[in-house]
Amino acid sequence: MPITMTFSIIITYPKTASKRASLTILAAMLPMVMLVGCSSVPSTDATPNIDPVSVTAQFNQLSNQPMSLTHDSPAQTVKTLDCASLQSGKALELTGQNRIPATCDLWQKNTHFMIRQSNVSLDCQGIPMSSRDNAITAFTIQTPSKATAGIDNIALKNCAVSGYNHGVLIEQQTPAKVRYQQLLAKQTTREQQKQLSPKHILLNRILVSDSKNSGIFIGDHVQQVTLANSRVTGSGTVGVYLEFGSGQHQIRYNQFDGNGFREFANVAGVPVGKPNREAIAIDSSANNTIAYNRFTGNGAGGVLLYRNCFEHADDPTRNNHFLRTEGSNNNLIEHNIFDDEPVGVWVASRQSRNLKGFACGAYLIQETALSRYHLDDSEHNVIRDNQFGKVTNAIKLEDDGNEVRFNRFSEQVTQPIQVGSVIREQSSEGVVKGNQIRDNVFAKPLPITQLIAFVGKSAEQNTHCQNFDANQQKLDNNCLTH
Repeated sequence: MPITMTFSIIITYPKTASKRASLTILAAMLPMVMLVGCSSVPSTDATPNIDPVSVTAQFNQLSNQPMSLTHDSPAQTVKTLDCASLQSGKALELTGQNRIPATCDLWQKNTHFMIRQSNVSLDCQGIPMSSRDNAITAFTIQTPSKATAGIDNIALKNCAVSGYNHGVLIEQQTPAKVRYQQLLAKQTTREQQKQLSPKHILLNRILVSDSKNSGIFIGDHVQQVTLANSRVTGSGTVGVYLEFGSGQHQIRYNQFDGNGFREFANVAGVPVGKPNREAIAIDSSANNTIAYNRFTGNGAGGVLLYRNCFEHADDPTRNNHFLRTEGSNNNLIEHNIFDDEPVGVWVASRQSRNLKGFACGAYLIQETALSRYHLDDSEHNVIRDNQFGKVTNAIKLEDDGNEVRFNRFSEQVTQPIQVGSVIREQSSEGVVKGNQIRDNVFAKPLPITQLIAFVGKSAEQNTHCQNFDANQQKLDNNCLTH
């Protein structure tokens, strides 16, 4: 990546604050930054600027809306786990119903858990846990390789974890690259992969802070995860990742802040980072609901929907080597609040992005010596009843058939809505089309033609009507296709 003489550096530690602090300095003052680029810096002390008191205070602020699994667990006695075993730093495999002792000190003890059976629960009772080794994942929920069905009916609640690789990882034990080869050999199907993946999982009142990678990673083909009353903050990459083939997840009543700032240097003992990822990544995942959440100060924005272009397709050794065939379709994003974000919701967020360095193996639509663009897929999503505060681009639509209704855009929004993609328009897929934008309220006193920015010829193929200003005056009287 070319480096200019001045650039912004985002201070991401301590990452317990809800907003980003930035400063602009001369590159000449930081020659080491120019050498390390944007790669992460391994650390033996994963939580240098947080403490159990502040983590407990954050946990105590979590909401507590009632949540339950789709079916009841078998009645079992709740076991109180042995504190000494929890402090050993070894993975503890859980069965049945469990709780952590209320007086157990798990700060900097590398405590972590494996769940590989159905009908398992854990109540952490708000005990703060942290790791000195950021290669460890706090909770791994995993269908074993030899299982004939995915594990089912798992619940974690009242947990506060900080400084791990992932806070929560949900997946099949068999790597995706192995299962893709089985798929090519017709030894499995995509539907069978859904049946083998974990399902019916409740994560309730979970605080995940300062993860090295994504805070919560929901792996490929996993079904029906509910994340509720939780906070994900300070993740090095994505806050919550919804991987390909997964779906029917519920993400409700949560707070996402300060995620997506990958550490790339250390100045006078202070880690600095570059904004590179979003709070929630929906990557070829469908039929999800994102509702009643607050998004504040995340690196690349709030919710980004896209289809991975089969990155590094020529390298089958990569664990996630698996062709995505589904789009990020039929998702519902409603009743959320976005503030201090570069983007609120971006549908088909990779449609206009130069993916030359990703070595993609699918859906190529345009190529030059210096660029490669790949067809993105994110259709029939509904974005409604959201509030946008200080946001640069509130909603961006770069694919077809999406609906934007009943949203409220404050005067602090730079560009409320943008529709279209020149790259897509130049391809055989043609202009972005069939999106409906109606019943929204715009506080900024501008004509509708500026509040909704149409790219290329997209104004001719998308509809807007019944939109209002802050005084409830109509901005467009009739449903019009330009």
